[in-house]
Amino acid sequence: MRLLFITDVHGRSARFRDLPAADLCLVGGDLTHFGDVAEVRALLAALASRFPAVLGVPGNCDPAESVGAFTDAGANLHLARRELGGFVFWGLGGCPRTPFDTPNEWSEEAVAAGVKNVVAVAPAPTPCILVTHAPPAGSGAARLVSGAEVGSRAVAELARRVRPSLILCGHIHEARGEHTWEGVPVVNPGPLRDGHYALIDWTPPQPPRISLDEAG
Repeated sequence: MRLLFITDVHGRSARFRDLPAADLCLVGGDLTHFGDVAEVRALLAALASRFPAVLGVPGNCDPAESVGAFTDAGANLHLARRELGGFVFWGLGGCPRTPFDTPNEWSEEAVAAGVKNVVAVAPAPTPCILVTHAPPAGSGAARLVSGAEVGSRAVAELARRVRPSLILCGHIHEARGEHTWEGVPVVNPGPLRDGHYALIDWTPPQPPRISLDEAG
């Protein structure tokens, strides 16, 4: 199965036309740059016109209400479990509180409590992919240029419960690359706004083949 992972579009949907074909497009949030729900719906529809399936989560620059747009499009992974193509997918959108008061932020404590209530502890019988906007705390994908660690404890808690084989995230633009979190591969492809995306070719039980590429 070929998976395409994009994140941090920030409204620059012209990048969509340069994306390669894939069986599934996974979205890591920030489709818009402080846009409204109508823009989220339009961007999801544009992706659905290009790919056989789309799944993902909103980011902190998307409106909090955009979870409904993902749900209506049949694409929502925010605190939701989906099975597709022999894989299990989980997701978590938005991000922890920031100094910038962006539209879709939450408290670590509230989301971590919610994760404990809604997520089954039993491991998935098939490979699991966790799609989040914010990186998990303790991964290189959560490190700023300054060296500060800004990952999410709630994302880490969700990862411990669903036990993914792969974590896909965004949010921290400068942390583009392949990282690890507690032995699990973590991919932050960098923002599609700047042309970055990840391709994952995966035929279990073989490990995934991951490439970080640029559109255009």
